[in-house]
Amino acid sequence: MYKNNKLLSDGPLVILVIILALLVNSNQIQSWSSATDRFLYDQLISFIQTDAEDDVMIIEIDDQSLSLIGDWPWDRAYHAELIDILTLADAQFVAYNLTFSSSHLPLTASDYLLADSILRSGRVILPIYFDQILNNGPLEEILPHSIFTEGAQLGHVNVYLDDDGVYRSVRLIDHYQQHDWPHFSLAAYEVAHNAMAPLTEELAYIRFVNRGTDFKRYSFVDVITGEVDLAEFYQKKVFVGVTATSIGDPLITSVSQNGMQMAAVDINANIYQMLNQQQSITVLPLWLSMLINTLAVALMVFLVPRLSMVRQVLISLFAVALVTIVFWLAVQFNYWYPVAGLVFALIIIPFAWNTLRLSLLFNYFRTEARRLEQQQKNEQFHFPEQLLVHSAQQLEKLLRLLGIESYRLEQNTELVSSLSERASGIEKTFPILIDGENYNLALSFSEYTEREQRQVGLLRRLLDAVSDSADDVTESSDIFSRQLNLIQNFQDYIDSSQHLFESSIQGLSSAVLVADLNGDVLFRNEQVSRFVQLKSRNMFELLQSCRLTGNDSWEQVIQATVLTSQAITVEAKSGDYDLSVSVRCLEDQSTRSPLLVLNMSDISQVKQAQRARNEMIDFISHDMRSPMASLQALVRQLQQSPESLSTEELLKKVEFHSQRGLNFAEEFLSLAKVESEESIQQYEVDMYSVSQNAIDTLYEQAEAKHIEIELQADDDCWVMGNGDMLERVILNLVSNAIKYSPSETRVEVVVKVSDDWIDLSVSDQGEGIDDQLLPNLFKSFQRGTGEREVKSKGLGLGLRFVDVALKRHDSQIEVRSGAQGTCFYFRLARLQF
Repeated sequence: MYKNNKLLSDGPLVILVIILALLVNSNQIQSWSSATDRFLYDQLISFIQTDAEDDVMIIEIDDQSLSLIGDWPWDRAYHAELIDILTLADAQFVAYNLTFSSSHLPLTASDYLLADSILRSGRVILPIYFDQILNNGPLEEILPHSIFTEGAQLGHVNVYLDDDGVYRSVRLIDHYQQHDWPHFSLAAYEVAHNAMAPLTEELAYIRFVNRGTDFKRYSFVDVITGEVDLAEFYQKKVFVGVTATSIGDPLITSVSQNGMQMAAVDINANIYQMLNQQQSITVLPLWLSMLINTLAVALMVFLVPRLSMVRQVLISLFAVALVTIVFWLAVQFNYWYPVAGLVFALIIIPFAWNTLRLSLLFNYFRTEARRLEQQQKNEQFHFPEQLLVHSAQQLEKLLRLLGIESYRLEQNTELVSSLSERASGIEKTFPILIDGENYNLALSFSEYTEREQRQVGLLRRLLDAVSDSADDVTESSDIFSRQLNLIQNFQDYIDSSQHLFESSIQGLSSAVLVADLNGDVLFRNEQVSRFVQLKSRNMFELLQSCRLTGNDSWEQVIQATVLTSQAITVEAKSGDYDLSVSVRCLEDQSTRSPLLVLNMSDISQVKQAQRARNEMIDFISHDMRSPMASLQALVRQLQQSPESLSTEELLKKVEFHSQRGLNFAEEFLSLAKVESEESIQQYEVDMYSVSQNAIDTLYEQAEAKHIEIELQADDDCWVMGNGDMLERVILNLVSNAIKYSPSETRVEVVVKVSDDWIDLSVSDQGEGIDDQLLPNLFKSFQRGTGEREVKSKGLGLGLRFVDVALKRHDSQIEVRSGAQGTCFYFRLARLQF
């Protein structure tokens, strides 16, 4: 199979999604696109029609009132008169957006008159605000005079403009030191409803009245002169404030057009209506905004690579329209979702992806060339171009591995090193390059058989690889020509590598390790670390942790493998593992260096089975022969003394020993049957009948020891299973309970039915099982060494049968034991009719 090309992978798409999602979500926090988001918000708020409520009224201190009453500020008796009129008209509240402070001046009769009017009304709301009295001084609360606050509710009118100078949001609760002030309009809401307003956020964006609608308005002077019928104010919400152009502090809002400003009293009326209609707009939760952004970006990036350029532009426009709809729906549900960053991302995704795709196409050949160049340097399987020899000691190890017993290494006729130098009739000389320097290697042979010919052939191929690698190849100066040549050269190399690699792993399993003759590991799978705990890149060091079972050493095994070119299989022990190690030397005409392939297979189970078989043979040789030996002893006794036993005693003993041998055989056959892989026949089984049959079978055994067997069973205890096998399970458990219980005791068999399960338990009143025996209780041929186990004859197969049989029924035997006795229990799925 060919490796997927990076050009076709989803890696760049994932990276693009991560980058864009990070940018969009960072913008959600940092508000880099706040100007665009505010513009979109203002346009949408102006587009969505919001009508003024009929019961909200504004009494404005307008230019007409100033011209008729006089210059500002007025005598506070006028305000007292207006409050009295509205109190008489039974207005729901009077939100008087004027600050009556002047705490540093002496009080006048008009001040007391105003204070009495506020107190009589009980429904007046007065504003407070925070301000700096002195330059660079601390922020202070500006409150109405204390005589006015006794009968009035207070609310702050602090204004917090956005960076562009537009008033869009209101702090429904503002904090000054330890005091939390509700907004002026929020205080009015609480007076009107006589309850606290349901707030989810302290900051809310204002939904302004727009598109030509407005609150009912009356001039201050018209109201106090009686020009307006008092019935107009009955149960109405009245806001009083300045709208005259010469005084007041109007603000630009999100619905202002052509620079038109809105008076503070109008803004407060809008805030009250927003609260009254429970339509305050809050920012969409950050996690939800990020989730929508991420999903939108991911979906867009997923679709764009699969579309043509024209369709990419169309899908981008469609996505922008869809996001705009989401933005509109969010406002309809009283949430502001800043979408400018996401809109920008959706617009640039097609351009970003096409730029990335062109870059990938342009760099394709260079990427492929680098990948091929790195192929021999990574940890994947590859053939080395040559076997490098770095020192005379390394050469000596190589020659020893090849079985060459006599050689001379010379440089400029000077002897560098030798091994068992002796006179011989045959000598082979080779030039060799060691660590960049030229040497001559002379091999001496007393005879030149097929073995010696292979030694020379292997060494010559290695030395030819060295000399061939020294030839420099002139490369083209054109980058594309060099890359094409490199790809073409590597194609032949990959074909031969793939062929040889596939042949090396053919028929192999478990741990596979490939190394050159120096022992450098070229390839190893993950199973090697399972069997070999050492962390090394050298094969000989790794094999030191594997102990061969024979007398040979690893060097001898590998030498024989290399020289005979035949696979050799040996057994070794590594930690808790028994291993079968197959060693093979692989060669190919297209390769320069032979390779060693080691296949390590775990044969621990086979060895365990062999040990279990030997253990079984030991048990059989003793326990199975015991009844036969006893019968032969009776025969000899009768032959020597015919009158030593009566006929009744003889028959009783013959029956006992023959029955014992038959029981052993039946236990073997039953266990062999249940452990086989053949499917068992299952049918509807009544656990009460099965339990009763097993108890009836063991009646005489229990009666002999004066043991009472008590069966407690619920009704309707049907299961799907093999009745004979389940009866044998209960038979074995009850038989063991009788066997290991003292006389004059009781064995209880309980069958309990629940909704989906049937629980069965067998309990005795014996002395209990030693804790040391519990881990091996359900293994074959396992019996205790205590007094009660020794007295009870058996092969130790009964509980093994119980364990295997219940597992064939998707169940599991459990045991609990103590000084008061032992209880075996299990559960089966109840059959529903």
